[in-house]
Amino acid sequence: MAIRKLPKVGNSLGITFPVEMLKTANLAFGEELEVEFKGEEIILRKNKNVKLPKGVDAELWKC
Repeated sequence: MAIRKLPKVGNSLGITFPVEMLKTANLAFGEELEVEFKGEEIILRKNKNVKLPKGVDAELWKC
């Protein structure tokens, strides 16, 4: 567990993560996260829905 503050990012608020935490979660710059709200809890998950480039057949990706 880590305590983080919410810095201002433009007109919004953001959150940063220590590099060690990102490595543990196997996350890298630009990856998408799923965000779920349960009461006062926020649950983040790595988005596992792969977006294939235009023209790439999903059946070929299943190798």
